[in-house]
Amino acid sequence: MKLGLKALLAKHRKVTKKNLGKLIYTLFLMSIIESFMSLMLLGPILRTSAGDTASYALFALGTLFFFLLQFGFASMLLRMTRNEFVTLGFLFYGFTRPKISLGPAAAFTIMAFIVIFISRFLFAFIFPELLEVATKSPAEILNTAEQAQSAEALAGNTELVMQSKALVYPSLIFLAAFTFLALIPFAFTFQFKLDNQKKSVFWAMKKSLSTVFTDFNYIKTIALAFLASWKRILLALPISALMFISIISGGTLITIVFHFFFLLNFYTALIQIMMAVPIVYQDATQATEKGLLIDVKI
Repeated sequence: MKLGLKALLAKHRKVTKKNLGKLIYTLFLMSIIESFMSLMLLGPILRTSAGDTASYALFALGTLFFFLLQFGFASMLLRMTRNEFVTLGFLFYGFTRPKISLGPAAAFTIMAFIVIFISRFLFAFIFPELLEVATKSPAEILNTAEQAQSAEALAGNTELVMQSKALVYPSLIFLAAFTFLALIPFAFTFQFKLDNQKKSVFWAMKKSLSTVFTDFNYIKTIALAFLASWKRILLALPISALMFISIISGGTLITIVFHFFFLLNFYTALIQIMMAVPIVYQDATQATEKGLLIDVKI
């Protein structure tokens, strides 16, 4: 029998509470790994202009790496939902089982590129006045910002403000488009592939698409993610404001304290949002069999 939203939220809170500590340090490790890989693979993009062939290749490689990590993290969340054995080693499941993970990771990477081109079209349509000023690389914009004497001088630099908008706005459009066109419709792709490892990635994507748009699962996933995380998100806003004020005032120690509490709330909110996916998937598919994951220790 399918659960209502209230019962799903209760199950979500139970699973999250039990595994929150393990999930926070796993997510922290993920952020360190992703930051390192960004410096190694995506860093050169910041020194080049958008549209460079090498930058697209590096972006593709970095995005593939990111989704392989996400595949491993998804396997952890699914096993936690089923109260199965989990270790930190499952985070790297996507790298240890490429026959299972490479297809879904590559599919999301391709979708990311498709959404990038859609986002660029939307950006050109919504903000045509910013197209002509998008000439500097992100590194040049960051360097100019760092050389500014004050926040007033930074805000008064019209060219820099326009360049920054031309950099930030496409990113925001991409995130919104990718979330609603790819992440949510194909939210169950990793889970279907984990439970049906001999099936193709196209089968998993098709099953995800049909399941998401059945029995209001699309709305359930969004609603569950919101209800589980809204308090943490609301709490993170004033903390981020205080952190920004402390940075401006030069308070190093208090900035570190605010930054710690901001990250704690941010990671918790992110975990609560991501946990909604396996909770709704488990309910939607009524899966009772255990996944075919092997136990990986680290």
